[in-house]
Amino acid sequence: MGRNLGIATALNYGCAMAMSLGSKYALLLDQDTVFIPRTLSQHVETAQNLFINEKVALVAPGSHILESQNEQLPFQVKSAITSGSIIRLTSWREIGRFNDGLFIDQVDHDFCIRLRLRNYTILSNPAVLMTHKVGDPRKKRILKFAIVSTNHHWLRRYYQVRNSLYLRRWYPSESKPLADYLKDILLMVLGIILVERGRIRKLYAMFVGGVDFLRNRLGPWRQYRNPQI
Repeated sequence: MGRNLGIATALNYGCAMAMSLGSKYALLLDQDTVFIPRTLSQHVETAQNLFINEKVALVAPGSHILESQNEQLPFQVKSAITSGSIIRLTSWREIGRFNDGLFIDQVDHDFCIRLRLRNYTILSNPAVLMTHKVGDPRKKRILKFAIVSTNHHWLRRYYQVRNSLYLRRWYPSESKPLADYLKDILLMVLGIILVERGRIRKLYAMFVGGVDFLRNRLGPWRQYRNPQI
């Protein structure tokens, strides 16, 4: 597309192209998501059967399990990451596509919340597994404790904070309590300080994310804010 327009815009472009070619469904994949070929075929076949129910809008692989680790058959979940998911394109169009303003981070959860608010169902199939890397995790032992942090790029920390705050504002009934959210932010900060490199830049990006939320700014990080730290 010539430049980085964000994952939401890229997904929307691909889904629109699929629809224009007559497709009813789309499989969404990040560049680092890997399926075993036979497992992928099973994922597609199962999804086709599940989509017979017109209220099913998204079918995710087993690595997206959020509610239970003991299920064997497809079951309902509140949310799933986009990568590895198969979506019904008419549902994607009906709820207003992926939110371009979020750019990256929380794009998937925003999409799933809007699906559920339209009474669509999101399913996870535990029989299908994939590998998908979240960040570039780092681990450090401090005294008796093993500290693990996702070690995301500093720019992702900006979107993680800003977009999480937006989702809390837009969907208060769908969000966890504020105390839990603040706890997550604190743990993120501690992980960055104790484990990761480039700490000042990452903490600065988180601060700017909070400021941009208060200023009602969406879209990409504005280059003039790029910290020379």
